[in-house]
Amino acid sequence: MKELQPRNHIVEALFADLVGCAEPVRLLCRMICEKAAKLNCPNSDPKCERDCERMTQLASCGRQMEEFLRCISDKPLTDWQCGDDGEASVKDGVCDEIQAATVECASRF
Repeated sequence: MKELQPRNHIVEALFADLVGCAEPVRLLCRMICEKAAKLNCPNSDPKCERDCERMTQLASCGRQMEEFLRCISDKPLTDWQCGDDGEASVKDGVCDEIQAATVECASRF
């Protein structure tokens, strides 16, 4: 049987979920960082993918962070902006509930 070969980031993420692979977070981070780079914000993070993946490794809040990453990775570039800190971020109102749950979880530690 020929192995399926995913062709783009969205298909890769879905494919990884289907086969139970640990790659979804890496692919989500890649998609997010590619969007962030398109904004050309003045303080863009040169280690975006690495830092993104590390955020999901918080033992206590990793699940919430991964849900937030899934949410923002699906959003079009029009839902993104360069924040006051000069870094890429999603605009107010985008994935707010999931982001609030993530922040609340992290604030407990």
